[in-house]
Amino acid sequence: AAEHNLTFDWDGYRREMEKHGELSGAGQRVELFGSSPLDALKKALHGSEFLGYETTAAQGKIVGLIAAGQLCEKLDEIGHAEPVAVVLDRTPFYGESGGQVGDTGKIAGEGFEFDVIDTQREGGFTLHRGHLRSGKLKLGATVTATVDIDRRDGIRRAHSATHILHHALQKTLGEHAQQQ
Repeated sequence: AAEHNLTFDWDGYRREMEKHGELSGAGQRVELFGSSPLDALKKALHGSEFLGYETTAAQGKIVGLIAAGQLCEKLDEIGHAEPVAVVLDRTPFYGESGGQVGDTGKIAGEGFEFDVIDTQREGGFTLHRGHLRSGKLKLGATVTATVDIDRRDGIRRAHSATHILHHALQKTLGEHAQQQ
């Protein structure tokens, strides 16, 4: 501002930064070394095997169910408001990483269907977040996990286009053009 002979409202800036801090949760107590529901799974298992480079549908076994921040043995509430997470021993679902969004799709087994609305990676495990549509989920159940292929193909195209654009920007504008 000074370089362009402009004044700056420091008091207004500080007020807005305080307001921003309150809205973003700054000042809330954050537990850095808290335990997560996955801690128990980490002790027993090595993580979820990712099969998504080879296939978009695969069989697996439910090794974890997380609802309301807790590990569960079974889940039978249909139409629950908050998403729950299903952890499989092996999955074709890509978990959000490196700026690329996670897959969506379905997990189905004997007498149940689960809609996957988002997929995340955490501690070596793939968390399939979503909603039970019918039946009951239980630990140990054998499932078929199926990725929404049309959506994944669209994500791949957008991801590739981003890299091509980044390359063109660097070539045209210089190495200082960075993808973030």
